[in-house]
Amino acid sequence: MRCRTRLSFLKLFYVFNVDQIDELPEVFGAEVAPVAAEPSALEQWTARAGVRVRIGGSMACYAPVTDLVHMPAHEAFLSEEHWAATLLQEICNIASVIGFDEGTRRRPIGRCLVPLPI
Repeated sequence: MRCRTRLSFLKLFYVFNVDQIDELPEVFGAEVAPVAAEPSALEQWTARAGVRVRIGGSMACYAPVTDLVHMPAHEAFLSEEHWAATLLQEICNIASVIGFDEGTRRRPIGRCLVPLPI
């Protein structure tokens, strides 16, 4: 027969403010997250068009089952232009998959019904 015993224990942590410690090397301390950049005109356009983009992974593709465009991180591309061109290619793939029938609840992107950024 197995006995279940509940044991309680206390963990003790000492917490210091890094600014209050003298002669501490510069490598210590919390990393501050970079300030998020303002969305580009392309990202604003994709949001207005209703395109859902998921950043991450190793390949760019449109997944009809989840209705998501999967894109690698910006760092995976040679330049911002390469990233934008790949995103636009995947948006074209959406138009070819969903077609232009009236039964869909999405606005057709391929017919320029969504206003382009100026």
